[in-house]
Amino acid sequence: RQLAAYVNFFDMGPILPDGPVNVGETWKETVGYAPITVAAGADKGKNINSRIDYEMTYRGKAEHKGKTYHHIEGKIAQDTDAAPYLADMMGVKLEASIFKAVKLKLDGKVDYYLDLVTLDPVEILATSQGSIDVEVTTYTGGPVYQERFKSRASLVRK
Repeated sequence: RQLAAYVNFFDMGPILPDGPVNVGETWKETVGYAPITVAAGADKGKNINSRIDYEMTYRGKAEHKGKTYHHIEGKIAQDTDAAPYLADMMGVKLEASIFKAVKLKLDGKVDYYLDLVTLDPVEILATSQGSIDVEVTTYTGGPVYQERFKSRASLVRK
């Protein structure tokens, strides 16, 4: 689960804006993600594939391991309840599902170090932390399953 959130981060590096950016400027990359239940509007209650916005920030030129690179920082945050989505997948109403709540949380950060000329990623460093809490309708004493995780990953061009 931890690394799944970073598939797009590690793809070929960040998707860069079409034009120049200043130090501190931000932009978003959007990727598909499930599950989410729409909370308001015409589609309220509908379970759909949603999106996660990765916020990218250009941090300027930075020294890293004795060399100078363009440094881009990416951040991601997800906080959702998958219980309505799972009930929909099982073909039952939420009230009839065994799952009362399936809380999924993920916070992550990725540092990209890009070649000054080609903008190719030279090194990508990622960290994340998150949790999963599963509550069922047949037990009222709290979550029946909990998981906490922290992860680190790196990709280095040789």
